[in-house]
Amino acid sequence: MSASKVPSVDDLLVEPVASLPNLLSQSLVDSSQAARRALGLNLQRAYRKACYQGDLARVDYFVSGMREHFPGEASQLLTDKKAISWAAYGKQVEVVRLICSKQNDADFFGYDYDLALALFTLASEQKHRALLFDTLLDYGPDDAFSSSLSVVCQAVKQSGETEFVRVLEPFLGAAIDRQVSRQIME
Repeated sequence: MSASKVPSVDDLLVEPVASLPNLLSQSLVDSSQAARRALGLNLQRAYRKACYQGDLARVDYFVSGMREHFPGEASQLLTDKKAISWAAYGKQVEVVRLICSKQNDADFFGYDYDLALALFTLASEQKHRALLFDTLLDYGPDDAFSSSLSVVCQAVKQSGETEFVRVLEPFLGAAIDRQVSRQIME
């Protein structure tokens, strides 16, 4: 590959994860702004596909491994709301867990604090599990992509899978506790 060639989505998906740092570094030597934008788009597309396919090692590299040399790109991928929905639609529970474990509260909750609290309560109480699906059905389409939680909820709503809410319970609980603490301190 020449020094200025931008790796394609396929390159980013088939190259061994251990070789990705070198591949990305080579692509940025003497690269133009247009090449950097093209690389960003290809990274985003590859990341979403890796999320959908459940390629946990590649997803982990995109959100964690890239931080050292490409912090801006890694941060942008970590907050990509569509990527987590691709993981949810692909039924990649471990990918959802990984992404949510790397996000901070602002990325994770967005504007869905009340929804998160309601879902956490329903998911925690066995007798109310059946109500979870009804709660998700009432969730408004205008709010569909305001946070990672909401896109996961959209996937749960469409698939009927509740495993994702159980996966998110520890993150919901910890983030809710932090949010409540902050509100009390204000």
